[in-house]
Amino acid sequence: PAVPADRSWGRVGTELLYFASPTPGSPNGAGQTALLSAPSASVSSGFYGSAFSVTLSGAGNIYYTLDGSTPTDRSSLYQGESIYIGENTSLRCFAQQGDGIPSETVTYNYLLAQPDYELDVAVLSLAPIHRRALNQGDNYVEYRGNIALYADGEEQFSLPCGVSLFGSGSRAFVKKSYRVDFQSQYGPGELSYPLFENRDYKAFDSLVLRSGSQDQHHTIMRDEILTPLWGEASDELMKDDV
Repeated sequence: PAVPADRSWGRVGTELLYFASPTPGSPNGAGQTALLSAPSASVSSGFYGSAFSVTLSGAGNIYYTLDGSTPTDRSSLYQGESIYIGENTSLRCFAQQGDGIPSETVTYNYLLAQPDYELDVAVLSLAPIHRRALNQGDNYVEYRGNIALYADGEEQFSLPCGVSLFGSGSRAFVKKSYRVDFQSQYGPGELSYPLFENRDYKAFDSLVLRSGSQDQHHTIMRDEILTPLWGEASDELMKDDV
């Protein structure tokens, strides 16, 4: 059957069961007969002009948050209500039931009354306490979160990740730079997406979202100018080496 990332399906005696933790090359451990699918929302992620309400559906008990934090079985239990979305919101939810393997956490980002962005938009979802820690310059801690990318208003990917501050002196500025890590402890171990149209790379272990660093009080053009210039120069150097 269909099995999501970081889960497996196999035999224990005469039974075929799901496993929360794959053990390739080793005997199968205790398994479960059920693996819940992630809940679905009545409104897809994206940009909207005004407030609206959303409902959730799926098997088992659905737990959700609206503040960007990762939901647990102590989060709000969905009981069929309409959830009002009146501001930018990351609705995150998962399902669990009995001894079945809980579903993966899915994130729905709702962005209200935003400008008509020409550039792609990256959205980081983090618990409020972790956002505050990063805004205060928490230098050495990586927090669990989610990153999603939107191009022309359409979601290109959304997956769990680790988020930490990036840079040195720029950490003291109001606008921060962030490092986003894709590790198996959060979800898929890498991001598979062609981020750069002029590069062949389509798999990434981490990303850096730069704020402009020390240039952010001026034109914020330095990164945009120097990065492609260095890329072109390094391509030419590699040709010469060949």
